[in-house]
Amino acid sequence: MVPNKVDARKPRHVANLAALQQAYPQLVLPFSVGARDSIAQALGEQMPVWKIKKTAARKATQEVRGLADYVFTKMEIAQ
Repeated sequence: MVPNKVDARKPRHVANLAALQQAYPQLVLPFSVGARDSIAQALGEQMPVWKIKKTAARKATQEVRGLADYVFTKMEIAQ
C-alpha cells in the first residue's frame, strides 16, 4: 500500500498512518506521498510534477521520485 494524500499537520492523519504501518508492516511502504496541490496541478496539466515551476513542487517531486526509486529497487528494474 502506498499511503498518499497524507497531511502531516493533521494529528488524525499521522495517527492513522502509524496504525496502518503497525498493523500491516509488510504491506505498507515505509514512506508516504503528501497531500500536495502541485501533484493535482501536474495531473490536471498532464505533466510530471517535476516540470511544475513552483517551490512547493520540489517536495512533491522528492516524494514521487522516492516512490519510483523504491518500486524500481524492489522490482529489480535498472534505471
